Amino acid sequence: MAEKLFESPFTNRLSVVFRCSGVYGIRHGATGRMYVGSSKDTRARLYQHLSALLSDKHHSRYLQNAWRKYGRTAFFAVLLERDVPAWKLIEREQAWIDLFAAYEKGFNARPKAESMRGVRWSNSRMKRDAKATCKRGVINHFGKNSVPGSKGSGGLYGLPILTKELQGR
Repeated sequence: MAEKLFESPFTNRLSVVFRCSGVYGIRHGATGRMYVGSSKDTRARLYQHLSALLSDKHHSRYLQNAWRKYGRTAFFAVLLERDVPAWKLIEREQAWIDLFAAYEKGFNARPKAESMRGVRWSNSRMKRDAKATCKRGVINHFGKNSVPGSKGSGGLYGLPILTKELQGR
């Protein structure tokens, strides 16, 4: 089996080592089961996963169920491959999905690595997602509440900005 480049507890403070283009994993410590993904900024993407898991909204129901059952301390963020050119990310992600059997035995919800970049969502899907976001008390829009430098994706690292009421909790 290939050696992992870097591994860290999956917490709110991920190492700067993750700030790169590459292939990452979310590993369950006891079983070794793995979720594999890729991104131009692995650290930011891992923070998006963490936010989704904490709000019980992760797209992989397998990973979300394990997170609910075992808790945050049972998981590790893993940097599998770093400094991968953007045009090669999907190919390298697929290689790691296959190596770890991340679909058959791990947490990946789909057998094939695919990019969601450029997907056009229907108006009904966008309205449904916006309504769900509002119910959670989170602002996630392209307005004055966006943090400078976040490219309009909400808060720092693409995480949603909390309303003033929730920030005080």
